[in-house]
Amino acid sequence: MTLATSNTLAQHIRDLAAAFKIHLQEVPEMPPDLGISGQLVSQRPFHERDSAIIIAPVTDETTYAVALHEIGHCLHPLGRVHHIQGSTRFRRTGQYSTLEDVRLLLLAERSAWEWARQHALEWTPVMDYVEQLSTDSYVKLGRRFGLRRTT
Repeated sequence: MTLATSNTLAQHIRDLAAAFKIHLQEVPEMPPDLGISGQLVSQRPFHERDSAIIIAPVTDETTYAVALHEIGHCLHPLGRVHHIQGSTRFRRTGQYSTLEDVRLLLLAERSAWEWARQHALEWTPVMDYVEQLSTDSYVKLGRRFGLRRTT
């Protein structure tokens, strides 16, 4: 990525956040492949948490993909399905305790990635790789709960 392209990607994320009224917090120390959205953003007032994300500064395709994905959690209709329909224990503690919790998590993750792909300026092989690594980590969690199929 060139500096101009990195600036364009960062500006696109800022523009999307502004257009959809998403509070965007960039944390320089955050790992580039990590992002937080919604109810996990505990510093925001409760009524604003569904429209807030915390990300590393957008400097390349990896951080751009993660930022788009986190915005997708806020905007895709199924991006938070596990927070709404998950087990009582999950909604209370954030701990996945049933196979259904994990299935809902996978649905929310795939939905957020779908949104990210649809709204990216361009989707690259690096971004495919970031998506695959992320999804694989959740599939691995699902297998611990007995998940056999992931589609």
